[in-house]
Amino acid sequence: MLIAVALTLVLMGTVASIFASVSGSIANRRSAIEMNTQLAHVRNVLASDLRGATCTTLPWQRPEASQGYLEIVEGLYCDFYPSALTDEDPNNIADPGNGELVVGSSTVPTGLQPGSEIRGGYVQNFGEPTATASNGLGDYDDILAFTSRNESEPFVGRVPQGNVDANNRSQVDFGGWGYNTLQSPLAEVVWFAVENPPYDTGGLMGEAGFRTVYRRALLVAPWLDYGYSDFSANGGTASRPGVLRILDGQNDPNEIDEAAAALVAFQERYDISAHVEFDLTIGGGTWVIKANTLADLTKREHRYEHHGHVVSGGNDGKTFPFNMMSAGTNVPASAITIVADDTVSLPGTDANIVPLRDGQTVQQFTIRNGGKGYVGRPFAHTQGDATARVMVDEGGVIRYATTGLVPMGQVGPRQSRRGEDLMLSQALAFDVQVYDPEAPVFVYDPTGTTVSPSDAGWRIAALNLNRATQVSSGAYVDLGYAPLHANIARRLTGNNVSIPAISILSGLPNSRSKLGDGRLTRVYDTWSLHYENNGIDEDGDGLVDEGTNGFDDPGSYSDNGNPLRLGVDDRGEYETAPPYNTPLRAVQVRLRVYEPDSGQIREVTVRQHFVPE
Repeated sequence: MLIAVALTLVLMGTVASIFASVSGSIANRRSAIEMNTQLAHVRNVLASDLRGATCTTLPWQRPEASQGYLEIVEGLYCDFYPSALTDEDPNNIADPGNGELVVGSSTVPTGLQPGSEIRGGYVQNFGEPTATASNGLGDYDDILAFTSRNESEPFVGRVPQGNVDANNRSQVDFGGWGYNTLQSPLAEVVWFAVENPPYDTGGLMGEAGFRTVYRRALLVAPWLDYGYSDFSANGGTASRPGVLRILDGQNDPNEIDEAAAALVAFQERYDISAHVEFDLTIGGGTWVIKANTLADLTKREHRYEHHGHVVSGGNDGKTFPFNMMSAGTNVPASAITIVADDTVSLPGTDANIVPLRDGQTVQQFTIRNGGKGYVGRPFAHTQGDATARVMVDEGGVIRYATTGLVPMGQVGPRQSRRGEDLMLSQALAFDVQVYDPEAPVFVYDPTGTTVSPSDAGWRIAALNLNRATQVSSGAYVDLGYAPLHANIARRLTGNNVSIPAISILSGLPNSRSKLGDGRLTRVYDTWSLHYENNGIDEDGDGLVDEGTNGFDDPGSYSDNGNPLRLGVDDRGEYETAPPYNTPLRAVQVRLRVYEPDSGQIREVTVRQHFVPE
């Protein structure tokens, strides 16, 4: 009997072990299936958005053509230099207190040994004296923004409701507005990712190092007309179609920051592509939020989060080129200025957010005191040309600040939109690349390895052309890959490394676009010709619109420093220029995600060609 009982217990233990193994395997497979399903959905949505792109990818668009725009922002990081959390000097000893991700305490997937730091930016290539293995992290700080059309499955978003008094058509206080849903075949679509920071955000964001991918779809709906007729008093006229909100009491044209704060609050609550403008026809002159048309969106200053707010010498204003993301080149070590829409935000202390420096430029922001009482995201700006954005939690405390875009969050008391724009969590990479037909692909001797500009080893071949053979041309690349590789080589070696531009897309943006900064942010933009006839001196040379004024003014061409005149209104006279004045043939977006239960990594690639068939 004892023998039988013992055998029974052994058998039961074996069966229990088998069941546990099978249950774990089923759970892991289910998690992997769910991840694959989610990733497939995101891929389909992105592909659908890109197929509907309304703008031909040929710079110098005319607003009157009503094509909208396409803009790509290439941030500092790339697949072989993926994050500030992985860029520790490979010669330093691992230090968990230095902000780096550390194997053992971080679940970010890596090939390193426990106790080592994850240094994905430094990869062993062709005997280069760099660090150890790479990790699953990739490029994340890119932004893809464009106008899209979808007639079969129109875009759906929130629009105001209950914003007009039914009796006399007066505008109700913004804090009490409700919402309804609306469909439109046109939308301004913005894809971006946010990296979880290495500090406590009060549960607002997840584990440090992972990324979250977001998508904002803002309806292009210029036909909306709420008829705020009571603003026709004092000699003004009633509001007209497209006027979404009249900023009552803001009749000072210099209150640009307060108008921007109102726009931020509006677009946190409603999904309409809009901009602010000072309207002289309403109430004797006041700021209004106005719905965009495709013609409006051709102009950078009317696009989502292109506030262009620059403070210089005590003066602030909306300034060309209206950056959506920039780490800046002239940012003093002072707190970010916070401006809140007082109709939705409770009074609170100003947030003390200090820019951290990397040389003379901002690397990231650190929050000393978040401030309380913001019932909705306030508008934030620095005393320089770096962009700044913040996120608040349900208690109105600012928990996160960045130079890039941020997702939606709290929009009012007990009203949250957090997660409505979320597409992927636990992401490792969101990498937007463009096709450069002139990008050289090398074979490096003696290893025989083929490298394109997307590979870390490409810079070794480019710096040692006597040992490299170009075997083909054409590849998907990061914008401005030549100075990007040179910058990383300087970080590794400490030497002044230079890699000349091979093509238009491989170099820095044209200086007349003013879209380059000290942190190597690069932008592709379909641009707008209206900058050459808008009555504004964008290049600050004392001449206004000299490229279209009908005279033969000195241009940018010169002969040993002597300006050349090559004809009336030649391109050298233009005040601005597209950052990359070349057609864009195709774009590629790679999405990489990690499933922690099964330990699996999945990646999908979406490509869209823009060459007419």
